[in-house]
Amino acid sequence: MAEQSFQERSEKPTAKKRSEARNKGNVAKSREAASVAVLFAGMSTLSVFGSFMYSHLRTVMEKGLVMVENPDMDLLGLMDLCRDMVLRFIVILLPTMAAVVVVSVLVNVMQTGIMFTWEPLAPKMSKMNPMTGLARLVSKQAFMEAFKSLAKLAIVGCVAYWTVKGEMDRLLTLGGLEVSSVGLYIFKIVLKIFFRVGLAMILLAVIDYVFQKWQYEDKLKMTKQEVKEEFKRTEGDPLVKSRIRRVQQELARRRMMQEVPRADVVVTNPTHFAIALQYDSETMIAPTVTAKGADHLAQLIRALAIEHGVPIVEPPGGHAIYIDAGRMLPHIPPPQFPAQSLAVELYRHAGIRSVEIGSVMFGEHARNELLRLAIPRRVYTQSHIDYVVEAILEVNERKESLGGYEIAEQPEFLRHFSCRFRRLA
Repeated sequence: MAEQSFQERSEKPTAKKRSEARNKGNVAKSREAASVAVLFAGMSTLSVFGSFMYSHLRTVMEKGLVMVENPDMDLLGLMDLCRDMVLRFIVILLPTMAAVVVVSVLVNVMQTGIMFTWEPLAPKMSKMNPMTGLARLVSKQAFMEAFKSLAKLAIVGCVAYWTVKGEMDRLLTLGGLEVSSVGLYIFKIVLKIFFRVGLAMILLAVIDYVFQKWQYEDKLKMTKQEVKEEFKRTEGDPLVKSRIRRVQQELARRRMMQEVPRADVVVTNPTHFAIALQYDSETMIAPTVTAKGADHLAQLIRALAIEHGVPIVEPPGGHAIYIDAGRMLPHIPPPQFPAQSLAVELYRHAGIRSVEIGSVMFGEHARNELLRLAIPRRVYTQSHIDYVVEAILEVNERKESLGGYEIAEQPEFLRHFSCRFRRLA
């Protein structure tokens, strides 16, 4: 752990780390963004409902002055007056308070999403540690808060000064106006100051949000050792998982080997593969594979089959068979493509597909004129192979009748795949 504390936090936080931080209430959030939104919400509400609020406030003041003129008001009348004033104050403040609350909630939800946690309210002894408190006083967050406080003070002071300075000429003429006009003028000046301060605070809110996002990501960064430890906790130790996987494979292999003696037949490739099959015509639609393996495992399956008397079938098949067409058709010279001639005749005579590996494919660089018969590694019956052999023998009996070919059309590249041939007379 001591070594881990000195490691550099250079790794990006994992999804689990982010989730744990969020559950603890640790999210990136700018309080300045909420402050600016609340400021604009309040100003907008005042500008829209200003006349409505003014009329209700005027009514409250008039009723208060009437109460002074009526000293004989009894207790019930006083209670009715107070209740009416309270209700009117609620009506006056309700639009502004509702707008401020709704906007404040929306801004915070937009920054952090919907989140409920009691973790930040839980008491922590670390918060009572004086050393921790001193460390917070000289932290990046403390410097940022000091910068924001000074910036807000400077913004409000400068905006208020320049706004009032621009209104000095009109301020000198207020003495000749009515009280209501003076109040309305002062209200407009205050709104103008708030609006200009709000515009300037938007820039401060953007700076604060970027800083809070950067600081949040920086705090969540992890060391390489922390990433490894978290991977072990979530995914498990790779060495332990590898050991478990090997044990599971060994158990599965043993169970599979126990099924080999009960198989009806074992189909093998001469060197690589072995498959044990079980089939019951009354209960099964198709054979069931009870065991399979390659290389060493295939040899074990084969040995178990021999030991328990299970029939072993080695179907014919391999990768491919090559016929030396140049030797079989010596009367056709390489420029007339003897292997292509043999391929055409086998297809016309018996429907057997094959591939020319000679002058068509390699041109003048061809060393041999070969014909390739592909035999994929799957189960072929002996009759399939016998049919191919018989067809080749039949063509061989009349090989003198086969003629050469020339290329009629060919592409610029890879002519082997799409060129056209013309039979020579």
